[in-house]
Amino acid sequence: MRFTYTRGSWSDGCVLADWNDDEDFEKYLQRLNFNNLPMEFGEQDTSQIQIYESENNEGFLAHVCLNGGRIYEVYLPDFPSLMMFIKDHAAAFSVNSVNYFHKEMLNIIEKFFQSEHGHNAYEVCHRCDPVEWNRRISKSK
Repeated sequence: MRFTYTRGSWSDGCVLADWNDDEDFEKYLQRLNFNNLPMEFGEQDTSQIQIYESENNEGFLAHVCLNGGRIYEVYLPDFPSLMMFIKDHAAAFSVNSVNYFHKEMLNIIEKFFQSEHGHNAYEVCHRCDPVEWNRRISKSK
């Protein structure tokens, strides 16, 4: 699916040539005179926006991929359109990426805690929280 985003307005279709089925993506970018070093928002393993810049000031090309599925092409004809697109849409992808990494870090920390303490991080023991451990023992007497 291809779209154009011009200064806050969406329209169906795009003036850029189509990406041929048998064509390598880098060759496609070369044919369109776009660089192959994208600005990225989000994470490859989750949802992501990649934005490619034209080598001859003919706009920008955004590839929007939702959870590793279909790629949506969005043509951004000028710099103001690029900035509005980033302002309006890129933050959601960046937040999704940060959320993904936070979950991964929590998982690693929980595994480390389990290996060090022999129980999950949500249980209290005399070593982890001696004050709470003593409070619970006194309360149970």
